[in-house]
Amino acid sequence: MSPHILDNALGAVGHTPLVRLDKIAQANELKCNLLGKVEFMSVGGSVKDRIAKAMVEAAEQEGKLVPGKSVVIEPTSGNTGASLLASPWEYRPGDGVCDQDKGYSVIITLPNKMSLEKEALLRALGAEVVRTPTEAAWDSPESHIGVANRLQREIPHGIILDQYRNVNNPLAHELTTGPEIIEAVVSTPSTSAKPSSQKVDVMVAGAGTGGTVTGISRAIKKTHNQDCIVVGVDPVRILLLFLHTFHNSSRMPLFSPFR
Repeated sequence: MSPHILDNALGAVGHTPLVRLDKIAQANELKCNLLGKVEFMSVGGSVKDRIAKAMVEAAEQEGKLVPGKSVVIEPTSGNTGASLLASPWEYRPGDGVCDQDKGYSVIITLPNKMSLEKEALLRALGAEVVRTPTEAAWDSPESHIGVANRLQREIPHGIILDQYRNVNNPLAHELTTGPEIIEAVVSTPSTSAKPSSQKVDVMVAGAGTGGTVTGISRAIKKTHNQDCIVVGVDPVRILLLFLHTFHNSSRMPLFSPFR
C-alpha cells in the first residue's frame, strides 16, 4: 500500500499485502508458511483490477482505444467488468480504468447465471449490461462471447479487450503480482519463531482465463525459484477440466492457452 497521496484510484491497483494463514495451516496439519495474497484490498476489490488496467493502458498506447470514440465491449462473468469500471471510494461512474472523462462507454455481456446483484453493481458503475443465455455454448452466437463479437461488428469504434486471449492478462501478473509475492517473501527475515527458507516453493491460484496462474508462475520460475510447484485450481465442470475432450475434435476453444 502506497504511503503517498495518489493522483487517482488507478495508483491503488495491486500492491496488496501477503498475510500469514497460520490457523488454516495448523488446522490442516501443514508444516509450512501458508500465505495469502489479499487481492480484495485492491481498489476495485478484485485480482482482475490488474489485468483491466494493463489491457486498457496497452490498448491506449497502441491506438486501439480512442478517447471520445471507443466503446469497450467485454464478455465477462462480472469481475473483469467491475474492474474496468470500479472506484469504490466514490459511488459514481467514471473513476475506474475506463474513465468516462476520456469518453469511453462500456458494454458488458453477462451470462444469465450471474447474480442480479452483480448486474446491479455493473450498472451502478456505469456499464450497459447485455444478458445472454447460460446454456449457450462458448462458440454460439448467443453466448456472452458471441454477442460481444456481434456488438463489436455493429457498433462503430467498438473494441473487445478480450481477457481470454490478451497477452496483457498474464503479463500484468508477471510484472506486478509475482514480483510483489517474491519481494514480500524474500524481504521477510527468518526467525526462530517463524522460520523461513525465503523461497516460494508452491504457488496456488484459481484458473479462469489462466492469466493469474500463468503470469505469477512465470515471474517466480524466471527470477526466483525455477523448481516452484504451480497448482491451478479449477472448479468442477469448468472448461479447463474438459480440454482433453477437444483433442480430437474440430470444436476447439476460442482462446489459446497462455504459455
